[in-house]
Amino acid sequence: MTATKKQISRILDIKNSNIGKIIILFVLMFVLLLTPVVVQSYTSYQQARAYSDLIDNIIYANQLNLDVGDRIEPVVWNIVAGKEGFDASGIMHRISNIRSRMIEIRNNTDSIDNRGTMEISLRALSILESYLARLKTQIDERYPVEENEKLLEEIRTCVAGINDLLQEFSSKQVEEAAVLNQAMARQSNLSFIFNISLTLVVIIFGGIAVWFISRSLMEKSIEEQKQLQIMEHKILQAQITPHFLYNTLDAIIWAAEADNMDDVITLVASLSTFFRISLSHGIDFIPIHDEIEHVRNYLVIQQLRYSDVLSYEIIIDKEIENKKILKLLLQPLVENALYHGIKNTRERGKITVSIKKTGEKLRFSVTDNGIGIKPKVLEELKHEINHGTGEKGYGLFNVNRRLKLYYGLEEGIEIKSEYKKGTEVSFSLEPEGDNV
Repeated sequence: MTATKKQISRILDIKNSNIGKIIILFVLMFVLLLTPVVVQSYTSYQQARAYSDLIDNIIYANQLNLDVGDRIEPVVWNIVAGKEGFDASGIMHRISNIRSRMIEIRNNTDSIDNRGTMEISLRALSILESYLARLKTQIDERYPVEENEKLLEEIRTCVAGINDLLQEFSSKQVEEAAVLNQAMARQSNLSFIFNISLTLVVIIFGGIAVWFISRSLMEKSIEEQKQLQIMEHKILQAQITPHFLYNTLDAIIWAAEADNMDDVITLVASLSTFFRISLSHGIDFIPIHDEIEHVRNYLVIQQLRYSDVLSYEIIIDKEIENKKILKLLLQPLVENALYHGIKNTRERGKITVSIKKTGEKLRFSVTDNGIGIKPKVLEELKHEINHGTGEKGYGLFNVNRRLKLYYGLEEGIEIKSEYKKGTEVSFSLEPEGDNV
């Protein structure tokens, strides 16, 4: 018998033996397990890549939106007011930089509709550039100030239009991200059901080892869902509220027109620090003193706008200022206290922010002496925050969900309120450690 025939005979002997049958069964089960995993992993990779691109576009569009409003209109106003030379301001270089970033965002967008929005934004930017060229000509030829001010209004309108287009683009990208996330969730659920069924078959024919392998696939899928939730919250952090920005910029313009430079400096400095801490170079955990500074700058801005109704106090133990916590936990609570507590009384009110050490934990609270909440409404609000979708009380819902997600807390925020007397929103957590 030749060597080849001997090898074939040996293979057939192994195949017909019990060990051979077990090996073949194991290989078949392995293939059954591996095939859906490969398909699911490839699909998840494609979806995650598309999801990541959407997130990048949203973040870049929001940053660009801030740059257009923050770095164009104030500079133009200084030029018209004679406080800054046209060439020295570098305004045209900034326009060129904004155009390059718009083109980059457009090229990273697959949706025809969203690409169209960015094309319109680029055309609007070209119109703005032509206005600026006109303004330079008028200044060089010493046109009357009234003519320059008229052109300034046109520039403001154009800037507002670009801001609206960028916000529209960002909103559409958020919608696409939500749709994609729902599709990913549906696929994950279907994959979960399929894997469970397959796992049952494997348990019957393959035993505990194969069941253990299938379970480790399940754990990876759950971890991916958790990561997707964290990415969703990063989108929310990056989505700076447009009306707050616009109202603050309007307040800066009004103060400047009233020649109240102290308020202008305070507003600009507070707004700059507010956004710097909001972004924090993508870092999620920041020292408590930065979180307090973030809240303080927000309150400074709001107090200048609502000086007739708002006062505030911040109380913090000095020994805990360098401890690290998840950022952007307090500002939504302060905003909620202002808009739903203080403003509804139409009387002067006070917001108190307190951080104190209680044992190994830190207790954070935001208290207002505003209108308070009726008992029935309070129960509905608590249910919405813990079991709803966030359509009502979104700021509280977001903070509560992030506390549970990042810190694994069973109980997130606590709300105590008495109608016509005020409200206290609080939570407790263990800090991450000192900022060293």
